[in-house]
Amino acid sequence: MSLDANLYDSDKADGYDIMPTGDEELPENQLVLSETRRQVRDAIDQMPEQYKSIVILRYLHDMSLQEISEVLDMPVTTIKTRLHRGREYLRGKINSDEQFG
Repeated sequence: MSLDANLYDSDKADGYDIMPTGDEELPENQLVLSETRRQVRDAIDQMPEQYKSIVILRYLHDMSLQEISEVLDMPVTTIKTRLHRGREYLRGKINSDEQFG
């Protein structure tokens, strides 16, 4: 008896049930995601402190701008500006890492 015989004896005779679906992570996708996360963590570690705390509170702790404003005792407009500059810093850092990778 072959392995194929067992596969096709089931109700699902087309074999598609063993193929990965869109919901399952492919190893290549997991590797890219892992590398991207590492790049973001490294960039955050190198970020100037005035941006780092705001980026961490916003994206890692999922705090609102108002909540960050209250925690850091800063105006919301300052939080918005520093968050924008922090994102620009991350974008520039990650893009330069990709170019020279």
